[in-house]
Amino acid sequence: LTYTDNVIRTTCGTGFSGRIERTWEATDSAGMVGTCVQNIYFEKQSLADVVFPTNRNGVDGPIVTCMDGGTDPSNTGSPTLDGNALYPNFIGFCEIDAGFRDDSVSFCPGNKRIVRTWTVVDACTADSRTVPQIIMVQDTTPPVFVNCPDTIRGTVDAGICSGTVDFPAISATDACSGANI
Repeated sequence: LTYTDNVIRTTCGTGFSGRIERTWEATDSAGMVGTCVQNIYFEKQSLADVVFPTNRNGVDGPIVTCMDGGTDPSNTGSPTLDGNALYPNFIGFCEIDAGFRDDSVSFCPGNKRIVRTWTVVDACTADSRTVPQIIMVQDTTPPVFVNCPDTIRGTVDAGICSGTVDFPAISATDACSGANI
């Protein structure tokens, strides 16, 4: 018993996004072949089936730290249908496309709030849904010292109660703000 599939995309207005025409073939011991054609239809999904990503605001979902991998939708989430991401390149029968626009406000280096506005469009009906996603980016990583010796030695000037100490340049970097301190 074997089968072959022919994937057929349907046009808008049919109520189905596509179908698979599956041809079954059975061969008996005498070499006689019987066939059967089975049609498997994929019902068109609606915009109501789309699940939007949660806010990354520290309440609905965790904030994004500047070390987390950024604010790309692969890190912060994107709209899905049946668990499959619609963005950036959903491949399927759904005729539903997703895109976004970001508006951001920076508080200080390494900290900002992004309002990501997701728009999902049904390519057959031109209907759309727009849902905002709040993404908080916070600098939660302290600066790292590049040069900070744990011991500094100096010399005492004999008889005058003073001394000479050469202090090295001490510096630190901050991965989130990019500042050298």
